[in-house]
Amino acid sequence: MANEWFALISETIEREKEKISNYTLEYPKGVTAEGVSKAENTLGFVLPVELKLLLMEFDGIQEYMIQDDGEKMQVGSIIWGLASIVDWHISWTIPNKSKLFCFRNSVSGNSFGYLMDNGKPKEDEIWQSDHEIEPPDEDIIKRATSLKEFITTSLADSRWY
Repeated sequence: MANEWFALISETIEREKEKISNYTLEYPKGVTAEGVSKAENTLGFVLPVELKLLLMEFDGIQEYMIQDDGEKMQVGSIIWGLASIVDWHISWTIPNKSKLFCFRNSVSGNSFGYLMDNGKPKEDEIWQSDHEIEPPDEDIIKRATSLKEFITTSLADSRWY
């Protein structure tokens, strides 16, 4: 099962490259089981299984632009790394009583994540919030029933939602 997520995402990105990213993509080394455990202790709940497996294979998908001087500059993330997911949850989800446990934002600022139920993310419910509505997740749209479905069917279009 090693590299299951990389193969799935690589295939999707290759098929939908123009819609997903025009930048250089990097797949940082995955987080350890200990890192996941610490994050779960901080969050107060267990991560959804698919998200946990993806993050243990690689810690998000980062986008970089190569500048004229050859330096690379991070310009975004297709899937956030674990630290960013935890930070977002603590700094945004909890204080704003958001309905989503987010793992990415679109270019327009809409958030994507698992629907929260009784303070925990539901495994089979990935939704999108609308940044133009106050509060932002007053109007949410179901996008997928799994992370794999989201990546293969909605990732390309979610960039611009």
